[in-house]
Amino acid sequence: MQQPADWFFKIPSNLPENKVPPLFCAGITLYAPIARHAKPGDEVAVLGIGGLGHMGVQYAKAWGCKVTAFTSSKDKEEFIKKLGADRVVVGNAETYQQEAGKFDVVLNTLPSSENFSQYLGLTAPLGTFVQLGAPAFDKPAEINPASLIFGHVKFTGSGVGSRKETVEMLEFSAKHNIVPLCEEF
Repeated sequence: MQQPADWFFKIPSNLPENKVPPLFCAGITLYAPIARHAKPGDEVAVLGIGGLGHMGVQYAKAWGCKVTAFTSSKDKEEFIKKLGADRVVVGNAETYQQEAGKFDVVLNTLPSSENFSQYLGLTAPLGTFVQLGAPAFDKPAEINPASLIFGHVKFTGSGVGSRKETVEMLEFSAKHNIVPLCEEF
């Protein structure tokens, strides 16, 4: 197959070939909002440590952020810390209330629209909430505009990144040895 060269990406030589394809999905989906909204030293919350979230923990940590991972599985705590999380919080109504307003950037990888106000409430004044997980369209999330207005919270979504961000993500991944967890068969 012949294609124009500018349709391709140069893959850094130290990235394992079998780990590269997911970087073009989960990798860029999490790298792009971190590059756009986070600064070194920021408090970053990653909600949901699965296919997307495990990349968010790694990228935010390598970006120089203080990373708190929210999970529903207590048995994942050691694994999540090995990914680079500074703290792991088992999410429930009480812990979401205790953590409210603490995070400069909230990366929500959860596909659920239930309890959405609790997730949004984690965002600090002047912070940014990024929706990454795609909720079911038949159950829209309810957002109280007052929480955005009075907290000066930026609410955004992100699906992928630009070509420039993808090139940066590949280089950043290679530099910091960030690769996705993959099941090979």
